[in-house]
Amino acid sequence: MSAPARPVEGRFFTPAIQIMLALWGLGTVAGLYRFTHGLGAATSMNDGYPWGLWIAFDYGGRAEIVDAANRAVAAGAAVDEETFASYLNAPEMPDPDLLIRTSGELRISNFLLWQLAYAELVFVDTLWPDFGQEELRAALDDYASRRRRFGGR
Repeated sequence: MSAPARPVEGRFFTPAIQIMLALWGLGTVAGLYRFTHGLGAATSMNDGYPWGLWIAFDYGGRAEIVDAANRAVAAGAAVDEETFASYLNAPEMPDPDLLIRTSGELRISNFLLWQLAYAELVFVDTLWPDFGQEELRAALDDYASRRRRFGGR
């Protein structure tokens, strides 16, 4: 049985959600630090967390791929998929299983282009500020009903 949700910054998070932060190209971090510190404190007692929330600012998937390729070339690395992934901005971040795209848009908008190769995609009309527990439950139910298939090369 899951723990009850707690409000954090007007949203809900269960103790099973561990907050991790991947920042790239930030302008100002003062407000971001206060927000993420609160989230981290709310989840600090989690052990063996099954969820991760990554927040990306000033991020572009194409730029990440180009930068990773340039780093691999500069290192003289023989590149295969695993080696290439190690040059991405956050190589420790696991590939997402699910992407929930809000606002009725039917595209991934240059987001995690490499990492989303085998992710399941759910598109909802709800705008992000209004996305709540009901919408999350519906998206997770949709995801749970799918038969995952991972193709080959």
